[in-house]
Amino acid sequence: SFSYDLKTDSAHSIAVQTINGYFLSPYISLGLGVGIEGFNSPNINTLPVFADVRVFLQNDYSTPFVFLDLGGMLKIGDDFNKGNMFGLGAGYKFFVGEEKKIALVTDLAFSGRNISLTEESVRTSENKLAIRGFAISFGIIF
Repeated sequence: SFSYDLKTDSAHSIAVQTINGYFLSPYISLGLGVGIEGFNSPNINTLPVFADVRVFLQNDYSTPFVFLDLGGMLKIGDDFNKGNMFGLGAGYKFFVGEEKKIALVTDLAFSGRNISLTEESVRTSENKLAIRGFAISFGIIF
């Protein structure tokens, strides 16, 4: 059995993600996201791959939206074995400039990561991490 003494009270992360999506209508978009996340305390690097669903509340250049992200995390080192992730949030999209070709987005989300630190054959409740918290993000739509 493995034993981990992880202090997650001060855990934080920095992430860079891209979501490539398609508008099914002016109100709904579906996308596929990929990114890289670096967690500190504990130190774990992840590569999330996820589906993104967004619902825009108005058919306008500037509008609030809600979103849901669901997916997994690919192993990119020896930090962990596998994991999954989710995000649920709300944000605001607004276009800049006269031509309205580029939009800025900002959102606030509750996110979670479930991380298994070992191989399936030696898994116990002691070698799983459940990281939950709030995320603030900024992005560009073009």
